[in-house]
Amino acid sequence: MEAEDIKRNTDLPAIADDTLIAVAQNAEKRIEAVKTIKKLALKVTNGLDWVNMGGKPYLQSSGAEKIARLFGISWQIDEPTMTGEEGGHFTYTYTGIFSLGGISIEAVGTRSSKDPFFSRSHGDDVPPSEIDHGDVKKAAFTNLTANGITRLLGIRNMTVDELSQAGITMGKGVEYGQGGQGNAAGDVPADLPTDAHKHLYQTLSDYCDADTIKMAELLRKLSSFTDDKGEERYIKLKFLKGAKETWAGRVLGDLRKYVEKHPKQAPEPESDKGQGEL
Repeated sequence: MEAEDIKRNTDLPAIADDTLIAVAQNAEKRIEAVKTIKKLALKVTNGLDWVNMGGKPYLQSSGAEKIARLFGISWQIDEPTMTGEEGGHFTYTYTGIFSLGGISIEAVGTRSSKDPFFSRSHGDDVPPSEIDHGDVKKAAFTNLTANGITRLLGIRNMTVDELSQAGITMGKGVEYGQGGQGNAAGDVPADLPTDAHKHLYQTLSDYCDADTIKMAELLRKLSSFTDDKGEERYIKLKFLKGAKETWAGRVLGDLRKYVEKHPKQAPEPESDKGQGEL
């Protein structure tokens, strides 16, 4: 038995072996590379690209796409699959290959209609038949891109301290499943019923510097549509909590796209509509 142990030990690499030293040196270089990637990634994102999920930063697709452009990441995404679930609910799943240089990984993005973001409104259940398939499908796609890009670069577990050191502050009071404690212009009102409403309010507030007139104007611009009777329908800021959750979620998505295209300042109120109705 002792002879076998000696033979087994002779198979181990010596600490001074050149190959082992090279492995250690390369590992150190990789660690430094990841640190540099994190710093560069944070430089191209801002507070609107991050969501506070239970105290942990979650990178949204808007930020992930900025980072992908910075590093030249490419991807190939398959057509989504839709799986029916018990009670009429459904799940969309996307898979894709994300590549950087000679490295490629496979990533998956899924969202279910059972997610409270879609299935709950004003404390009540939303029947699956009233949930927009397009909203769930889009959410699965954004989940995929964020997962693939952050996994490929090794930056999935950012901390609040890392964001703070980069000068990035996530929206105040935006906690998953919680509301803000105050109701000042810059805070999230405590009575907003869902995360979609809270994130919509906070994003408006951050972008418009808590100016409620500008917030109301931009909210009207992005949510306005003409109904079957030819009347304008839109979300009023002071009645935001009464908007349907799916509507608030769609407007939030449109707002994030708007911020991407107009990153420097909030728009001036439109002259034909006068001051916004809060």
